[in-house]
Amino acid sequence: SDCTAEGLKSVLAMQTRLACLGGGASGGSPNLRIPFERLAAAVEVLLTLQNFDGGFATYENTRGYGWFEWLNPSEVFGDIMIDY
Repeated sequence: SDCTAEGLKSVLAMQTRLACLGGGASGGSPNLRIPFERLAAAVEVLLTLQNFDGGFATYENTRGYGWFEWLNPSEVFGDIMIDY
């Protein structure tokens, strides 16, 4: 997810820069542009990783319940059973 977000951010920034450098509204040469469908697919991947509360966990969607923390065998590492 981090790689997808960073890649999407970079592509959008570069296409904007190409448009500002004289590539016109199309964002530069057509063979340098990433197709809209691929950009939309990247956005779709990011949105599938969003939690129900609107936030994003660090690794994957929050799928566990709060009571899973009771199963945590370690007192040193609290709140590690589910990703918040």
